[in-house]
Amino acid sequence: MKKRPLSIPADASLPIRLTRRQIYILPTRHGVLFLLVLFAMLLGSINYNNNLGFLLVFLLGGMVLVSIIHTWRNLLGLKILSVTAAPVFAGETAVFHLFVRSETLKRKGVGFGFEKSARRIETIPAGTETTASVPVETVRRGLYSSGKLIIATRFPLGLFRAWSNLDTGASVVVYPKPIAASINLIDGFDAGDDKKTTETRGVDDFKGLKQYRPGDAIQHISWKTLSRGHGMFTKEFFGENSGSVVLDYSTVQGVDMEERLSKLADMIIQVSRMETAYGLSLPGRYLPPDKGDRHKHECLKTLALFDFDE
Repeated sequence: MKKRPLSIPADASLPIRLTRRQIYILPTRHGVLFLLVLFAMLLGSINYNNNLGFLLVFLLGGMVLVSIIHTWRNLLGLKILSVTAAPVFAGETAVFHLFVRSETLKRKGVGFGFEKSARRIETIPAGTETTASVPVETVRRGLYSSGKLIIATRFPLGLFRAWSNLDTGASVVVYPKPIAASINLIDGFDAGDDKKTTETRGVDDFKGLKQYRPGDAIQHISWKTLSRGHGMFTKEFFGENSGSVVLDYSTVQGVDMEERLSKLADMIIQVSRMETAYGLSLPGRYLPPDKGDRHKHECLKTLALFDFDE
């Protein structure tokens, strides 16, 4: 048995199937104690030439061998199909969802966890997919790498522990922790002295249909078009330009960059609740004004990764 645990390289692509070369097994504390007692019983049986003692030792020894096989097989062939996690704010708990599958065997007492997280014990029925959720605490903004995924089991008797270390490359975007701030707005358009108006999305006149995008308002979905089987579209309206705003990093007050980014995060949350298009201006990066959840998360992601040093 090799002493150094094996881990799949960081560029390994999912899905990952556990093979016999990736599973390691060692006695637990209870297993070591059990083996010591068994050895003592063997010495006693030899010393007193006790046949019943030999029978009991061999019976328990056979149970140990069967336990090793079942513990090892409880992981063999297990598939990790995907690892996903929704973005969170710094200080919140990120939850990694592991989508796993067992082809032939029912897996009992399989623990999933990362290096610095609690383990979650799951039972995986044969021939089905199961989702195991592993919580991980986040501290600061950026791209948080989950680290090595540890899959372990002590089934069925707890005498041995089989495990495998996998580097899935999973990560989650951690937004800056919002700090209450007043919104500093800069007009995103120039009206001019003649008060010209430009055409923009509004609620005055029906313009037409456009392909649905995540984040579009649900109330604007064309349900008739969807019921006819033509796909999902949203209604688009146009009217006079009511203006757009830009959240500018240079106008935000703060003792350091992190505080200013946290205040910008709070501003994004506030202005996203308004029916106003907004943009984001950072040193070296500009996001034009837009609306919707998709734009909101794009802005927050830009803040999370701005000048991020792993």
